[in-house]
Amino acid sequence: MPTTRATTPTIEPRGPGGRPRNWEPTPAGQRIEKLAARKGLRLQDVAERAGVSVACVYGIVSGRTVDPRVSIAQAIAAALGVKLDKLFPPRATADLDQRKAAK
Repeated sequence: MPTTRATTPTIEPRGPGGRPRNWEPTPAGQRIEKLAARKGLRLQDVAERAGVSVACVYGIVSGRTVDPRVSIAQAIAAALGVKLDKLFPPRATADLDQRKAAK
């Protein structure tokens, strides 16, 4: 009877901070990381201060969440002590405001 070998899962090589090597943060994500670092905060701290999940913050930073709710974006901005347009370009901020007004 032939034996089968168990295969090990492929593990993606990791870069600094445990991120996949091909991972590129979004412009908003870069701003969030930079502002958090200036304040000596980890992304977990930002999430806690904003009252959102760590996964939510990581999703925005990594680009998995490209269209965050206005309330979440505002909470993250407030947690970092900046205005919303500091994290998101004016066009993105206008789009978020329009969606909020439409609800």
